[in-house]
Amino acid sequence: MAFEYISDTGEIVPGQWFSDVGRLKEVADETGRRSPEAPSSIIGRDVISILLQGRGADRKLTGLPPLLATPGARLFVHRPERRAVVRLNSDGQTQFAKIVPPDRVNGLVENCAALERLAGRSFAIPRLLDADIRRGVTVWSALAGTSLHDLPHEAGYLDASFAAGRALRNLHDLPLPEGIGRHMATAEVAVVENWMRMLREYVPQWADQVAVQAARVVKRLMTAQTPARLLHRDFYDKQIFWDGGGQIGLLDFDTLTAGEAALDVANALAHFELRALMGDVSFVHSQAASGTFLEGYAPDQEILDRLPAYQDASTLRLLCVYAFRPTSWKMLPAMLASLNQGMTIPVE
Repeated sequence: MAFEYISDTGEIVPGQWFSDVGRLKEVADETGRRSPEAPSSIIGRDVISILLQGRGADRKLTGLPPLLATPGARLFVHRPERRAVVRLNSDGQTQFAKIVPPDRVNGLVENCAALERLAGRSFAIPRLLDADIRRGVTVWSALAGTSLHDLPHEAGYLDASFAAGRALRNLHDLPLPEGIGRHMATAEVAVVENWMRMLREYVPQWADQVAVQAARVVKRLMTAQTPARLLHRDFYDKQIFWDGGGQIGLLDFDTLTAGEAALDVANALAHFELRALMGDVSFVHSQAASGTFLEGYAPDQEILDRLPAYQDASTLRLLCVYAFRPTSWKMLPAMLASLNQGMTIPVE
């Protein structure tokens, strides 16, 4: 199981726990060999031992420690052995490095290259500045503006929400690149089932309550499906940037694929509601943002018919994510109650 600490100074220190202590020691030894310049250590004793991975120590993301050693570098994300994001300063210009296992770099680069080649794109995307395939490192330009997640209390928030909906519709209307993968309803069901498996294994006190609703979500997902369109598949407020003048920028196309348009729309709506549940904004503000987002997207009836199923799937996935964070458990009953109740945002 992966986890992370945040130090008093804001430093991210991730780690891992293994039920097999022997396996924990093997991973710790390999991490130390592959990341000798970064500190890692086992803390605890026997079954409660954990591996802490400071300053980018990682046996699979070997390109991370050297990046963090550069002046001005700041770690934003470190999911052990999966991915990391580092902000860099190069000659006064902000850049972002993404570090993944080397076998994933080509797919990441190809997804953004496919978008660059498509005519008619109305939104900005980061430019690839450098790539070290052997180390799994890519470096990207920063997007202009502020993320939608950081805008709720700004005057332009609703304008940005409208523009975000319009940008997503533009993405969905672009032609499918040759060779693009597929993520249809059966694949989304597999995502739900995987989260339920982890919930039963690690947070069993929530599993029984969620399982009843999850079965209904799966059943609704498998009803009549709509044609495949180009999807972001991780579309939500932290991936959307607004420059204040009408331009939208979108981040992270790792999961670019083809599937039902309702998936992206529903994921955005579920996150608008999540911000209200977290207390970041009022429910009135959340509903207003959702409404203007939908107005900008202008969904047809076919998409509207599929939105409830996919919004429930997104909410269920978020519920499972936050079930792994005990400080967020107070949100879970409200999220559970919202499932299979239909859309929470009225659409005219």
